Amino acid sequence: MRKHVDIFIDEAGDLGFESPRSSKYLIVGALATSEAQRLGRLTKKAHRKFKVSGKGAIEFKFNNSTDSTRRFFLEGVANVECWIVWGAVEKKNTRNSLKSKTDKLYNMLCGKVMVKMFQCTLADDIHLIVDRRSSKRTNRETFDHHVENILLSNHAGIFPPECRISHFDSRGNEGLQVHDFVVGAIFQKLERGNDSFLDVIKGKIQSGQVYW
Repeated sequence: MRKHVDIFIDEAGDLGFESPRSSKYLIVGALATSEAQRLGRLTKKAHRKFKVSGKGAIEFKFNNSTDSTRRFFLEGVANVECWIVWGAVEKKNTRNSLKSKTDKLYNMLCGKVMVKMFQCTLADDIHLIVDRRSSKRTNRETFDHHVENILLSNHAGIFPPECRISHFDSRGNEGLQVHDFVVGAIFQKLERGNDSFLDVIKGKIQSGQVYW
């Protein structure tokens, strides 16, 4: 039993279905840790190591980083006490009724991931830190209620933990920036067939599944 656990939630891929540039997969990844400060310090170390500075280089992202930067972050994750759960859908298999309801699709996939995450996370209290994808308060509230209900039905231990949910812009949250490299590694495996990045953190993965 841990006193406190932070869980970072982010997605990779996109929710588009019509554009030929749309991703083949939509992925949601969750990373849980009791060492969030240690995880976040990776960004400060990366700034020093790679001598990154300037107004345009505030946020680290998997997509615009070099392979050496990607490996630096993933090796850092591998050395922090954490556990990872991810889920994905191959979008071509998505039923038509969900293609026009992308928030519902995202919440459904996130729900499947969080069922497994909550089942393997035993803590007195949990802080869910979500990469803010919607500017609409009602969408965020719907997401929060959905996840809270999942926690009540799938928590580890006898009593449900205290839970707080925060939606942040990843530019202002170092843990989310680090987690972006985790979901980026998963995306590389599914979308590109490149296992090399995910192999770095494979020992931290509790569950990973393509649902359809």
